[in-house]
Amino acid sequence: MARYAACVAAKSPEKVTDILTQDFRATSYGNGLRNLVRANEECAKQVGTRGERLRGSNLPFAAALAEALMRGNGAPLNVRLAKAASGKEASTFSASDKVAMCVARSSPDDVANLFATDPGSDAEADSAAKLEPVIGLCSQDARLDTGVAGLRAIIATASFRLLAAQGR
Repeated sequence: MARYAACVAAKSPEKVTDILTQDFRATSYGNGLRNLVRANEECAKQVGTRGERLRGSNLPFAAALAEALMRGNGAPLNVRLAKAASGKEASTFSASDKVAMCVARSSPDDVANLFATDPGSDAEADSAAKLEPVIGLCSQDARLDTGVAGLRAIIATASFRLLAAQGR
């Protein structure tokens, strides 16, 4: 998924940015992601899938797109997130999204460390565990029911919107 999303993000960065900054509950968001897949079918072929398209849910794809675009900027991610934390507010669209945005603003070093790990790795799990105290504070002890992959995904999309709100 990461290689596929990197290809799509490289070929359509403006479209990806436009979609990822929208309300993910809106029909236009899901349609936009589907249109990106259709417009970039060659990316699926480049990463070695047998069919023309990868199939899956919107959140992991959106998160992989967000991570690809955040990596595309030469400045260290933790520095960009730290600067963004004191900048313009970015919209949030759900309770878990609000927690993810709080985490992105509160712990830029740990968030950047999470995105520096390989999905599914022990290092990813360790990085996610280091975020648990911040998640507890941001959620005000409400339960955030997600695994490591889901946590990474919601923090990735929130972090991207935070940076986009600053124009970075």
